[in-house]
Amino acid sequence: MEPNFHNGEYLVVEKVGYRVHDPKRGDVVVMRYPNNTAVNYIKRLIGLPGDTVRIFEGKVFVNGTELKEAYLATGEQTVVSRNPDVPYEVTLTEDQYFVMGDNRNHSSDSRDGWVLPKKYIVGRSAVVLYSNDSLKAVASPSY
Repeated sequence: MEPNFHNGEYLVVEKVGYRVHDPKRGDVVVMRYPNNTAVNYIKRLIGLPGDTVRIFEGKVFVNGTELKEAYLATGEQTVVSRNPDVPYEVTLTEDQYFVMGDNRNHSSDSRDGWVLPKKYIVGRSAVVLYSNDSLKAVASPSY
């Protein structure tokens, strides 16, 4: 999740909120990896239930609108590893989320052919504690 999260940081995960409201696009969540639920990942929610996510020419589109991703490193593009020249598109069902890491070139995420069922979301990243005892709040971007 570079450049926004780094090795050695500790996350405070808010686990109650998603019981009373749905996750929002841009939230950074701790989730159980669908192919091995014993492993937790941290990813950003890109697509929500009912959305169509399309990746083409290095850009992400949700429901036909390009997603402005200020949290990515300058110049970073989003590609699909199977064939970056072919558009990737998926429409999510009522219980599915599309997630991606912020470090797109080094992230195993929904571009690998899996989507995230809501039941695998552990919680939202609320606060990051650095190893040097400082902290920062985690804000979701506005789209």
